[in-house]
Amino acid sequence: MSATLEKLKVIDPGIIENYRRTGESRALSENLKKRIDWYSASIEIYRTANSIVRCAERLKLRYPEIKTIYLAKYIIYEALQFFHVDNTVSNEVWDDHYAEQFDKLALLCIADNRFEAAGRYMAKAHALHTKKESRIRPEDLKPPVLIIHNKIRPEDVGAIKVSLHEIATKANNGAYMDLINRLPINDKERKALYEDAEIIEDDE
Repeated sequence: MSATLEKLKVIDPGIIENYRRTGESRALSENLKKRIDWYSASIEIYRTANSIVRCAERLKLRYPEIKTIYLAKYIIYEALQFFHVDNTVSNEVWDDHYAEQFDKLALLCIADNRFEAAGRYMAKAHALHTKKESRIRPEDLKPPVLIIHNKIRPEDVGAIKVSLHEIATKANNGAYMDLINRLPINDKERKALYEDAEIIEDDE
């Protein structure tokens, strides 16, 4: 966390919000005002760019005094931290940030013929790059859509139609008993399946 961000975190949020709304404040230094402008623009761009790299490129174009993409990305990371853009973005952007740093360290090690160290950095970068894939996102928890309509048949949504006569014929021919007998289960479990399927074993 930069010293500027630390200063902003202890300032009354009302002062910051008033400056963002009016563009004026006697309580804030010019340096803090500039950083708030950068943070506000970062959040605005991030909501549409949805990519740290694209966001950094646009932020750098808007503010030429931000000389490098690296600095632009760092400002975006801080903006996401400062404004607490949902509970998961903070972790994701920092994972991306450190993954990129590990990638750079790996390249430096390769250039210096330190291949073992490069392999360790590449493994760490890979772990962070793939970590976000395992996160559960809110959209993954959406309930299923149920369609209820008296004109929709089970076959219309993928169900297979089987006649009761065909089922009864298979049962009489011992097809279900044969299926149960081929299962890798013990006698107790097999007997329970016979009972569930209402199959009566022949007494020999």
